[in-house]
Amino acid sequence: MTRKPWPPAISVVLESFRQQQKAFVLTSCIAGLLLALHFFHPPAGGLWTQVFFDSLHVPVFGLIAVFIFLIADSRFVWVRSTVIALAATSSLGALSEVAQIFTPRDASWRDLAADIVGAACFLAILLATRRSIGFSRTQRMVLLAAAISVLCWVLAPLGIASAAYVERFSQFPKIVSFDGRFGRVLTRVQNIDYQIITRDQDAPPHALITLQDKPWPGVAFHDVWPDWSEFQTLIVELGVDGDSPLQISIRAHDEPHKFSKAFADRFNRTYTLDPGDHTLSIPLTDLIDAPRGRVMDLSKMSELIIFTDSTNPGRSFRLYEIRLE
Repeated sequence: MTRKPWPPAISVVLESFRQQQKAFVLTSCIAGLLLALHFFHPPAGGLWTQVFFDSLHVPVFGLIAVFIFLIADSRFVWVRSTVIALAATSSLGALSEVAQIFTPRDASWRDLAADIVGAACFLAILLATRRSIGFSRTQRMVLLAAAISVLCWVLAPLGIASAAYVERFSQFPKIVSFDGRFGRVLTRVQNIDYQIITRDQDAPPHALITLQDKPWPGVAFHDVWPDWSEFQTLIVELGVDGDSPLQISIRAHDEPHKFSKAFADRFNRTYTLDPGDHTLSIPLTDLIDAPRGRVMDLSKMSELIIFTDSTNPGRSFRLYEIRLE
């Protein structure tokens, strides 16, 4: 039996109800995405976590733009729906950044740019895949390729950070090494000129560190392999340039230190090194006993820092490797 069609008046009512239901569901999805992005605070710590949550702006606002397009598409032609979706998403992104001023998170022009780029790319993919829009096959392919290329470009930092972690962990028990491709990603420099030398017939791959005339010049290696509990010694291989001794300090801390930030809650040791190459051997028991009032958790190590004071601007030293034995 064939079902009889609804009378025209009832069909209009039903279609209106379906459109309202669709708009309600999509609006709820938009609100949920915005609330999640605004109120969820990522856990403190790793670079990868930071890059991941920064990258979330692209797909989140891309989906928001698609949802707004689908709401507007029932009333307007696709060109107007696209303009409305892009404008509304950009406005929501700007409001989201303004709202973050009143939270522990920071407003960022970079995040707003990621919101707009994500919206534009997701809308381009949607338009390229909708058969109801009269694009030719070539136009669809060009639009799709352009959108995917831009998405790959803006999400590249997440891929690079992931590759850096894989590379560093594959080198373990080396904590820091300069014979890879992504070591610079997990490095933070302060008041130094930092150059990685991979081609030198007289020395293995190393970092050439030149001190600037600013406070506490140094280099930090964060998100190191966290579990050192099965080892006994931290080895630091470096070389001092010039013709006079240079003071170099080594600092290491674990995850619990992030909650205190106190100087006495970490390992600190200063060496006065003559010109030439040196191998520093630090028993891990010294790290365990370093924090005042507690023990260092060797299963949750977080960061290593090599630094000096500001009394030797222009001096340089070479860092070859840091490893566990």
